[in-house]
Parts: sequence; structure tokens; C-alpha cells
Amino acid sequence: MNWRASASFRPAAVAAMISVHTGELKCGFVDGMGFGLGFGVVREPKGVTENLSVGSFGHGGAFGTQYWMDPTTGRFSIL
Repeated sequence: MNWRASASFRPAAVAAMISVHTGELKCGFVDGMGFGLGFGVVREPKGVTENLSVGSFGHGGAFGTQYWMDPTTGRFSIL
């Protein structure tokens, strides 16, 4: 058994995780955000997300830590 194959997600599962499931519901810590399955997703870059592309995703922690991944530019940030 290939441990990498067993430990990774299928592309369709990842796509579902980082797709907006909250529609136009106002959510997140800044306008223009939505939520996927466990991730905040940028619908419209504004404020602190203005340097991210539409579709960027990430999550914030209880003590102000954050991580963001921008699939359009290939960048990731850990704050």
C-alpha cells in the first residue's frame, strides 16, 4: 500500500472543501468572505484580504494566527 495515496485527498474532495458553501450569507471576519468545509474562502478581496485572489482559502486561530493559500498565485502565508 502506498502511504501517500492513502493519506491524500481526492481532487473532488479538496474542491468541495475550498468551495463556498455559505452562498451570499455575511460571514467571516471581513466582508467578502464565505466558508467552505473548514476554511474561510475569499469571494471578494477586501480589507485584510485585498492582497489575496478570489478563491484563496485559509483559517484563523484563537490567538491571532492565520494561514492563507492562494491557488491563483501559488503563494501561501502563515501569520
